[in-house]
Amino acid sequence: MAPDRVSNLPAFKVLAGVSTLAFPVMLLTGFLLHPDLLSLDITKSLDTWIPEWRDNPGFHWGHLLVMLTPPLVIASVLHQVTGLRGRNLSIGFWGPSWRLSAPCSWRWTKGP
Repeated sequence: MAPDRVSNLPAFKVLAGVSTLAFPVMLLTGFLLHPDLLSLDITKSLDTWIPEWRDNPGFHWGHLLVMLTPPLVIASVLHQVTGLRGRNLSIGFWGPSWRLSAPCSWRWTKGP
């Protein structure tokens, strides 16, 4: 299917819109679920750090949310790129490229 056909599909437009709205909320929620997020205490040893994270469902749900956001960011960027025409197409290469590098790096840090 040609890119113009895909970008005109109603389902693609809905997915891109929902993705643009959902991924910031998911990232914020994922980061806010970290325990002691605002604590400025320095962790001195691994023995004091492990109990804080082990068996903490909020921590695991937060990481799951952050792990699931890259496909949403990619769908949003692809929709924006398909809307570029003419001179904007050549200029619009760097922004989407940079924007796609972040979700890929998030995904790689969270594991398979």
